[in-house]
Amino acid sequence: MDPLWRNFFENGLTVQFIHRCIAYGIVLYMGVLLWLQAGRGGFAGANARLPRLGIMVLLQVCTGIATLLTMVQIDLAVAHRAMAFLLAGAGTLYLADLTQVNHAVS
Repeated sequence: MDPLWRNFFENGLTVQFIHRCIAYGIVLYMGVLLWLQAGRGGFAGANARLPRLGIMVLLQVCTGIATLLTMVQIDLAVAHRAMAFLLAGAGTLYLADLTQVNHAVS
């Protein structure tokens, strides 16, 4: 598409590719966070939310894959979007808990 920047917003294939790349990055990042925290002594305190976030990320991936395999069946697509909303809220809550812990320590 001309101009080139329109591809990132209006070309369905490009948008889907970027969406998948971001998803791969999030799954990788979540795996590293879980692995590092397990090595630091477990999931106590604010980090107790981390395994739940990992499960939510896996559910998000599963609903996304199911949505694509069923050629965007509407109930799965809505579930994928709802899961994204819940995941964003849970991630924000986790970050808020970490901020509270850091302020209490310093």
